Amino acid sequence: MSRTTDNAFETKSVLSRDSVVESIVRLNEDEESAVVGDREHQLRRLIQTLRNRKDRFALIFVVCNEAPLRRKLTQEVKENLSDQDLFELHLTGKENSLLDNLLRISGAPHPLFVFGLENLLPSSDEDKLRREETLQELQLRREQFRKLSRPLVLWMPEYAYTLIGQQAVDFRPTSG
Repeated sequence: MSRTTDNAFETKSVLSRDSVVESIVRLNEDEESAVVGDREHQLRRLIQTLRNRKDRFALIFVVCNEAPLRRKLTQEVKENLSDQDLFELHLTGKENSLLDNLLRISGAPHPLFVFGLENLLPSSDEDKLRREETLQELQLRREQFRKLSRPLVLWMPEYAYTLIGQQAVDFRPTSG
């Protein structure tokens, strides 16, 4: 069956360059607004979780790829939880045991923010043993983390979160 039309070509208006640029900018602004809105929602959830778990163990993963953003968000949490002391640990990758280092940090039962977990999970082949040791510790000593008796906030980039989810499957956020 063939179809014939009087107008073989449909004409549509072509957007000007300025209209295209304006549309792209609007899309980027909408996307950025959605990301900021989601970030604010997640930040409120983190703050509420820390309030609810005050003085009790909780394992909290916070995925954030950008170090400057981590610092900014940490500052916002501190401002919102000004009634609580927050402690920080910055890992260098030289630590023998994550858990042993965490247990040495004073200030329990106040929340402990841990930065640099990715330093214990290096991606290079030369440091494969370091990565495997850390993943093994997370998997095998997972119940011993409860000894911390405080909220433990592990800041990490997405690849570290993915790696833990794939290779230390039993080490996941739980509350006690």
